[in-house]
Amino acid sequence: MEDLKQKFLLLLTKQKFEDEEKPPEWMYRRKYSHSEEDSQIIEKDREILDSIDKEFFVEEYEFDSCRFELKKLPEKLTCDKIQQERLRLCQQQKVVSKKVLQLIHQKQSACNEEFK
Repeated sequence: MEDLKQKFLLLLTKQKFEDEEKPPEWMYRRKYSHSEEDSQIIEKDREILDSIDKEFFVEEYEFDSCRFELKKLPEKLTCDKIQQERLRLCQQQKVVSKKVLQLIHQKQSACNEEFK
């Protein structure tokens, strides 16, 4: 949404200038920084996906993810350690959900094109 606002603002500003003049440089920098932020987010998501244990990707129906994660915890738990693990698992879950949604959208577009 922010990107759309920015493009609209850039379009309006361009119309105000004469043909010889260029819009202010800050408008282009801001747009560039968004794409840079996006690439950083994509890279961070990729790192999180790569950090997920391979056992989660095995197509085994008897795999118990809860038991697997509990076995990895130390015998002496602290609140900080529990919170840290919870945060890690939540981040992984968000990234996986986001990736699954992206794949569904890609496949849905291909499916719609095929049925046209």
